[in-house]
Amino acid sequence: MSDTQGSARGPSGIDRIRLSGTHTMDLAATSVLEDDAGTDIAIPYNAFNIFLSGIVTTAITGPGAAFTIGDGTDADRYGTGITIAAATTFANSDYTSDGLDGTSHAVIVAAGADHSITFTGTGANFTAGVVDWSLSYDVPTELTAALP
Repeated sequence: MSDTQGSARGPSGIDRIRLSGTHTMDLAATSVLEDDAGTDIAIPYNAFNIFLSGIVTTAITGPGAAFTIGDGTDADRYGTGITIAAATTFANSDYTSDGLDGTSHAVIVAAGADHSITFTGTGANFTAGVVDWSLSYDVPTELTAALP
């Protein structure tokens, strides 16, 4: 696994977070996206404009013909029926849950808890597979000083 992270604060008190990396599927029914240190990648509550995309770089084996991508509360929020073949891509066109404005790119993490990105097999456990991924989202932050 490898990952990169970036953050930029806009003048309106919004942090834009950008993460990317390579994920090797855990040998389990569900594989949680992690950073290099083995810590789950968590999207904080109240995040919005979430965009997750990726590509299967090494064919996934074990879970049947497809897998889903979720957030720990909705197993297929970010995609369902994603095929296991190498070169398969996933992006916001695969989302099954819309944001509050009815679009598939503005998913909002409801208040209460952070959400992890989960890959879940549609059959048995994952036995192999690698995906390259990119994740970005915005997080509102409280202003602590007047704007210039």
